[in-house]
Amino acid sequence: MNGVTIAQLLCITPQYYYDIEKGKRNLSAEIAVKLADCFSVSLDYLLGRTNDPCSSFVASSPNTTEEGDFNLTLTVEERAAVYAFVEVYRQRISELKRND
Repeated sequence: MNGVTIAQLLCITPQYYYDIEKGKRNLSAEIAVKLADCFSVSLDYLLGRTNDPCSSFVASSPNTTEEGDFNLTLTVEERAAVYAFVEVYRQRISELKRND
């Protein structure tokens, strides 16, 4: 799954998504929730507070937007891409914490 596809799932532009990935924009709470719901991981996992993807509440039903439901069936490769994004984001959060 590429950045354009993830951006579409989050209802943001690809440039906005790439800016988040590169640390040029912060991940808003709204987008973080959508991302966590899309990929069935907890916000704690997404934000690097735990290594357990299901350690906190994970929505039992997909997040609904005006555009429709997130109803995803991910391939192994797509899930790997999501986890790679999460790891990049978690590293960025760690860097920001160290600089505070």
